[in-house]
Amino acid sequence: MESASRCIKESGIMLIKINDDIKVGPLEGTITSISIGVTQGDPAGELGPKAVEYDTELGYQGAVTYITRAGDSKWAYFRQIEEA
Repeated sequence: MESASRCIKESGIMLIKINDDIKVGPLEGTITSISIGVTQGDPAGELGPKAVEYDTELGYQGAVTYITRAGDSKWAYFRQIEEA
């Protein structure tokens, strides 16, 4: 990750976009989709709208799908993203 990366753990707020590089635990990858949860029973946003970018300051639940450096497809809740 570059030194200009944004850290969600420090501020709790960040703008994430499709094609952003992210760090989730020991994994690094590139965001391929952003889903926003708009109902209580859908924390990953599977039933909600898809977005090109999302500002976590808005406070919605949701998740991103990303491709790791090894080429594996993974997903993570917004709160699990450590850096973008």
